[in-house]
Parts: sequence; structure tokens; C-alpha cells
Amino acid sequence: MMNRSVFEFDHALSVLADKHRRKVLRLLQKDNPRLESEFTIDEFVDEVDEPRISAINLYHVHLPKLAEEHIIEWDQESHTVRRGEAFDEIVPFLELFEESMD
Repeated sequence: MMNRSVFEFDHALSVLADKHRRKVLRLLQKDNPRLESEFTIDEFVDEVDEPRISAINLYHVHLPKLAEEHIIEWDQESHTVRRGEAFDEIVPFLELFEESMD
């Protein structure tokens, strides 16, 4: 069980602060579960990102962070990512965050 609720506003913002984590969550909103291979690196790279660095960050920073927070479940043996127990708690913050970005 989680020690900290993602309902804490500041904590939710820190989780959603990175565009790559938001992208993972948006993709899982559409299709759940997903194979790791469906998170193509091209989707996570923009003008300032280098593909190799984006891949490293996705698998060594962003997916582990979301899994640690129980927002996703990441099965590295089956290479699948699915919504975690706290996924529904973070979605309202994700939507609010994205509305404010528009």
C-alpha cells in the first residue's frame, strides 16, 4: 500500500511535471494494458531530445517513477505496462494540468 496519497496537490504536480510521464499516462488512458514496444521512442522525442537519451530516461526514470508511485504496473518480464492502483487518483490532476497548458 502507498504511504503517500497522490491526492496531495504538490506531489501530484511533481509526478506530472515531466512531459514523458504525462505521455505514458495519456497512452494508458486510451489503451490498457500496453506492451513496452507500443511506447515508441519517436513519441517521446521532440526537437531538443536525443532518441537514445529519451529511451534511457523512459526505462530508467519515468516508468520506474510511475511504478514506484503505483500509478502504473510495469511487468518487465512480459514487457507490459498497465494502470496501477493509483491511476484513477492521478487522472483528474492530469486533466487539470493539461487544460491549464492549452
